[in-house]
Amino acid sequence: MPTAQRDYYTVLGVPRSASAKDIREAYRRLARTYHPDVNPEDAEAAERFKEVSEAYAILSDHEKRAHYDRFGQVSGFDFRRGTGPGGIHWEVITDSPFDFDSMFGDDRGALFERFFGTRRAARGTRPRVEYRRGRDLTLEVQVTVEEAFRGTARTVNTPAGRIKVAIPRGVDTGSRIRVRGHGEPPDGDLYLRVKTQAHPFFERRGTDISCRVPVTFAEAALGATITVPTLHGAVDVTVPRGTSTTHRLRLGGLGMPSLSDTRFGDQYV
Repeated sequence: MPTAQRDYYTVLGVPRSASAKDIREAYRRLARTYHPDVNPEDAEAAERFKEVSEAYAILSDHEKRAHYDRFGQVSGFDFRRGTGPGGIHWEVITDSPFDFDSMFGDDRGALFERFFGTRRAARGTRPRVEYRRGRDLTLEVQVTVEEAFRGTARTVNTPAGRIKVAIPRGVDTGSRIRVRGHGEPPDGDLYLRVKTQAHPFFERRGTDISCRVPVTFAEAALGATITVPTLHGAVDVTVPRGTSTTHRLRLGGLGMPSLSDTRFGDQYV
C-alpha cells in the first residue's frame, strides 16, 4: 500500500501522543531492522524501510506533524500534493524532485555506519546486491488557462497501462507533476511536464491575468460602468472619468490561484 494512504503513527508503531524522543527511537529501531544493508535482496524490507523513513520525515518536523495531526494528510501542507482518480498520488514540483533516498546519499552502507555506529562485518555475510530502479519517464501535457484555473485531469499511457492523473489548479508552463512508481519498472517515476496554451482574451503572467477591453470615446471621457469577463465570472468595472488608452485597472484577487497557498493573483484590465 502506498505510504501516503497509511497512518504515519501506525507505520512507526507509536501513539499520537508520542514525544519527539519516542518517534526518534521508534524510527531508529525500525530503520535498523529494515535497512537494505541488513536485508539484501529483500524488496519487502526495502519498501518498509522507505515507509518508515517517510513517516519519520513528517513526524519529526514540528510544523508538518501539526498539519498532519489537524488534517490527517500531508498533501494539503503546501497545496502541491494530493490523490487523484483511482488513488493515484501526484506531487507538483518546479525543480529537482524531493526524494527520501536523497536524505541518505548514494552509499547507504556509510549511512548505516554513521547512524547506528556499526557496520556489517565483511566475513560471513552475503555481498550487497546493487539495487537499480527503473528509468523515469516524462510526458508533456497541455492545459488551457481555464483548466489551470480550476484544475483538471489527464489520462496517460504508462508501462503498466493507462492511468488518470489529477492536475491541480494553479499549474503553469514549466510545472512538473510527479507520479511515483509509474515510470519504468521497478520504481521508476512518471513526470508530466505542463504547458499552458495561449488564450485569445487573457494573458497570464504568473498568478496575474491581463486583458484588453474596448471603450467608447464618451465612456473614457465621461466615465462609465462596463462588464469585464474574468475567470471568476463577469464583473462590473467602473471606468474613471478621463481614462486614457494606456490606463490599467486592477481587479484585486481575480487572477489565477497560487500553487503554493490559497491566494489569488490580480486581473489587470
